Amino acid sequence: MADEYNYDIVERAWYIEPDQDILGRFSKSFMVKIARLFADARGRTGRVNRLD
Repeated sequence: MADEYNYDIVERAWYIEPDQDILGRFSKSFMVKIARLFADARGRTGRVNRLD
């Protein structure tokens, strides 16, 4: 289900450290599926503001 997304500004994000080790990454096929879900849900998604 993809009906909301996080909105954050990387430079202000408190949980991203510049020297942090990479834990892993998603496969291209998975990311394509996620992108397709968001494209299909365009206009019906809700933004979750992580700046507050």
